[in-house]
Amino acid sequence: MIEFLYLVLVLGKSPVRVFFNANYKPVNPDGQDTSRQVNKDEVPTLQQDLQFIERQIKEITIEVEHAKRQEAYLNQANGNLSLFQLDEMKLIMTFSELTQSRLEWFSYLSIVVLLGTAIWQIWYLRSFFSAKKLL
Repeated sequence: MIEFLYLVLVLGKSPVRVFFNANYKPVNPDGQDTSRQVNKDEVPTLQQDLQFIERQIKEITIEVEHAKRQEAYLNQANGNLSLFQLDEMKLIMTFSELTQSRLEWFSYLSIVVLLGTAIWQIWYLRSFFSAKKLL
């Protein structure tokens, strides 16, 4: 079993800091933790896992840098915009926030429907198996 923990901090204009901690704990098939050294046949698997995580960290770093560049560009362009362009940007921001709010409420509704369906299925299956005298 491999446990990975990473934390990405973005504080204003300070650089992105990524803390990475990897704990390798070999586990027997019966689930008990053993303290032993890693076999040579397990090393390629660990290397692949670490390379995958390294690629993900690089992608996150690239996305954060892109977002910073976009923010800097918009801040720079904000000073050179006309009144019409500012109104248009505010309208776009309003629609964006409205869409984000609607998606948030839709996700809450989806969770409620999912939980309701799960509870109904449990109730229905219990009553079905009780009627068949299997439970």
